[in-house]
Amino acid sequence: MTFPTSVTLTQDQRQSPNPAIPTKHVQFRLTYDPQSKQLLGAQVLADGNIDELINLLALALQAQQTLADLAVADFYMSPGKNDLPHLINAAAMTAYRQKK
Repeated sequence: MTFPTSVTLTQDQRQSPNPAIPTKHVQFRLTYDPQSKQLLGAQVLADGNIDELINLLALALQAQQTLADLAVADFYMSPGKNDLPHLINAAAMTAYRQKK
């Protein structure tokens, strides 16, 4: 029997291309099966609007996606607002590289 494994990332994300608008702090955790690499859950703590992030994660869970699926997924890009890679991509790549 294997126990779920997690990876946690913390980022400051821009909410607007306007540099005068402050960034929002986001802490993000992906929980996955270390053998199959299937996504089992996620937690998000943020001081900004994270509705879109929650919707993406709900779809990933429903589709039983793996870390490999999430690492290469093509999420929207909003120049001047979103950083690359997307937070979900970055967390999945970090988790995939973990030695467990």
